[in-house]
Amino acid sequence: MKKHFSASDLFQNLKSRMWPWSGRKKYASSDEFFQDLKSFIERMDTSGHTDVANELREGLLLLNGLTDGWAMLMDSVKATIEKYEGSLDRADAAELKEFLCVIKKAVYR
Repeated sequence: MKKHFSASDLFQNLKSRMWPWSGRKKYASSDEFFQDLKSFIERMDTSGHTDVANELREGLLLLNGLTDGWAMLMDSVKATIEKYEGSLDRADAAELKEFLCVIKKAVYR
């Protein structure tokens, strides 16, 4: 018996494969988000990706408590992805894209 899939099923499957940065992880607070981001930065340092870590640290320094600080962090993360995505393993690149999705939600809410 042949199994049929709805268009919605196919879209969700495509979305989960093509857009791993779609914001699946939910944070209870901004503190929780920043702790995850800082842990990621530390992991980049210890795994030899110091350029990635430094770019992200610089982005964090731009936060000023206002939406424009979030927007500057967003630009920093975007630039980091553009520069270094090819040198990161898939899991790290996907995690960085997840961070970008969360930041976008903060900027465009």
